[in-house]
Amino acid sequence: MSDIKIYGVSKRQKRMLNIMWNLDTEEDYFEWYYSLDAELQKEADMLQRLIIMAELDNEGIDTTDAENYLKKFAL
Repeated sequence: MSDIKIYGVSKRQKRMLNIMWNLDTEEDYFEWYYSLDAELQKEADMLQRLIIMAELDNEGIDTTDAENYLKKFAL
């Protein structure tokens, strides 16, 4: 996995990302995740999605076909 940069996160979100990044196993992640209250779980879910999106951006996926298809629906 290459370097991932996520911009515009708060200090708390940065701390959460650091915790997430330093967990060793899926079991460790879920133990941490379920220790959070519902609001922080939603934030962790959003951060996890941002990580996935950033990694997809790093892979350089060609989205030209998808973009052209979506343009059909743009007003």
